[in-house]
Amino acid sequence: RGDTLPYNLFAKRAHFSNWACLAFMHVKEEVIPDEHPVLAQLREEGCSIIRTPDVHWGVFMQYLAPLLVSHYKHLAILLDDVLLPDKGQHPINVPLLLNQLREFNLSAISPSVGGASHRNIIPGGNYTEQNCLTSVEFIETFLQIFTNDAWNTYYPMLHYGGGRGFCYDTCFKVLNPSIRLAVDYSQAAWHLQQNVPQSILDVHKGSDFPPIISIPKNGSFYSTGIKTAFRLCKKHRCNREGMYKQSILKCAPNRH
Repeated sequence: RGDTLPYNLFAKRAHFSNWACLAFMHVKEEVIPDEHPVLAQLREEGCSIIRTPDVHWGVFMQYLAPLLVSHYKHLAILLDDVLLPDKGQHPINVPLLLNQLREFNLSAISPSVGGASHRNIIPGGNYTEQNCLTSVEFIETFLQIFTNDAWNTYYPMLHYGGGRGFCYDTCFKVLNPSIRLAVDYSQAAWHLQQNVPQSILDVHKGSDFPPIISIPKNGSFYSTGIKTAFRLCKKHRCNREGMYKQSILKCAPNRH
């Protein structure tokens, strides 16, 4: 989406400057022309742009077949409407996320996310105040980093009918009980359908932080193809019973 491109560029420069980058586009050139200046800057940062109109992110993940990404240690999935601050009290710290993957033998990890749909990832409360890392039963995807082995396990679950991405989060551990997932509450990303705290805006004044926009929820995104989208949940009985269990792996109350 054209209105989120600056956030994608900011994330690449601030957090993933030394990562290989694929950017998938689901809009036509009438919406974002190929000569769009931010697309040009993403290409300069080393991103390959793949445009497939009307195909959504759940299908784009199928392009990342294990054979094609086998030489990478980690794989990160970042949705386009997610803001990743690099300053303030709970900034995103990708090296720390990677260290915690190794330290706790995790399969995948995410920061907390303001504006998420599920409470086990939303910042606030004691977990955020104490900068806790908690184990979780599922991760709602906004920014999720996988080990290569975990991606090999996640990938067979993907289905052409799952473009909206529904059920992949809740079914991952149901289908693979041995995986270990965690959320780091010392870090907070922000879904742009949620108001971003003024403190985040204030600390980034004068930087190349993109102007904050509010993105309305797209009703058609959630209403189109719902039966197909939730077929995976029904097939594997991936209901939410017991899905919100969390346990603390560590806390660091003095870390800012």
